[in-house]
Formats: sequence, structure tokens, C-alpha cells
Amino acid sequence: MDTDNRVFFIVSAPRSASTAVATIFNEAENCICAIEPDRESKIISRDMMDGKQVNVAKWIRSVRKRVKQGLKQAEVYGEKDVTYGPMIPWLYQEFGCRFVYLIRERKAAVDSMIRWHEEITGCLYRECKDRGQLSEQALANERANEGRDLSDYSRPRPRPGDPEYYGWPDYTLRAMTEYYYRRLTQIYHAAFMWVPEYMQYWVGVEPTLQLHVQTVRCWLGLKGLNCKQIETMLSARINSVESRRL
Repeated sequence: MDTDNRVFFIVSAPRSASTAVATIFNEAENCICAIEPDRESKIISRDMMDGKQVNVAKWIRSVRKRVKQGLKQAEVYGEKDVTYGPMIPWLYQEFGCRFVYLIRERKAAVDSMIRWHEEITGCLYRECKDRGQLSEQALANERANEGRDLSDYSRPRPRPGDPEYYGWPDYTLRAMTEYYYRRLTQIYHAAFMWVPEYMQYWVGVEPTLQLHVQTVRCWLGLKGLNCKQIETMLSARINSVESRRL
């Protein structure tokens, strides 16, 4: 397969600095990096995890349109989305693209997801009886997103036949979130078996994210981002709880 070094995708578990890294890369003078540009991916991803028949080819066509448009405006085009895991083989088959996989330590990622839920969104596993200590902002967001919450829909749940299926309704919020992290990790590891190693860059978020971002910047061929600029943007804690409080 021909590879295309102009196209890349950033994937990770939630709360693993993917928004911050995508925001930094979008500042490169020759790059556009879109952040979660596609609501449909939330449905496609979950349905694929559940073994449902889905029209992935149709979704890929929508991605192709964005890629084509992006490459008219910049030399390099990227997208960041935490729901792309099941579609990684399809994306590679279509674009011969690169992947940046951000990995945060399990406890840190789970703690951050729960804090994000309790202070900002209030929508982590809505079926969970244990809702945590929700702030006024989280309660307002929980009410505002009642109905079909696609972000919550996109999260994996145990399927019939899974050992955790029958106990799921009584899981605590932490237990559900740990399942989320564990299941996504399994999906990413399985999906990347379809991608050559030289087209993947796995980044440990802690404690050397800044160094990795500088290296990945060069690997992707991004121009105009210096070390000081990257350091400043990471220090700003992009998309942190503090930055999102009203």
C-alpha cells in the first residue's frame, strides 16, 4: 500500500492530552488538525464494538472529503478523535496514513475522566446509579444533554456473553470507567496490528510529553513550531478542568 505522510490521526483514551496535542499541531504553519470533527464516528465506533453491521465505507467517504478539503489548505492534515479505535484499519487502508497514539497511565486517566464528569460534563455512563459529586456546571450539562447523548453512547459496554455483562448495572462509576479504559486499550492494540510499525508513534503522556511532542512534530513534518512554543502551550493546560470551568 502507498503511504501518505500528509495525513495523520491522533487517538487515545479520553483525558490523555489528545486535545492539547492536536491544538499544538494545528498551530504549525503547514498543518490543519481538526478536533473531533465528526459526530457520526461516535455511532459507528460503538456499533462496531457491539458487532453490529455498519456502513463503514460510507463513513470513510465523509472522512475522505474532509481530508481532501484540508489538503487544499495545508500541506499536512490531521484529525483527533477518541472514538476512531475500531476504524483504524479502515483509515489506514484508505489513506496509508500515520497514527499518533497517546497513552496515559490507567489510574491517572480514570481519575481525570471522573473529575471531568463531576466538574464539567455530568454525562459519564448515564446508566450508572453512582453519579458522583456533580458540580452545578456538570448538573446543567447533564440536563442539557438528556436524550440521545452521542458521547455517552460511544462508550463501550459489556456485551451479552462477556463476563462483566450481568454485573454491569451495579458497577460503580469508577468500575465502569476502568472498564472503558481497559476496553479502549484492547481495541487500540488489536487495531494497530493492521498498521505497519513505522506508521505508528506511541506516546507516553507522563512524564515526557513535551519531548515526545517535539519528536512527533518532526516525524509528521510539521513546520514553524519551536520548542518554546510547545512548552508554553503545554504549560497552559489546554482543555483542563480549570480551563473549562464557567
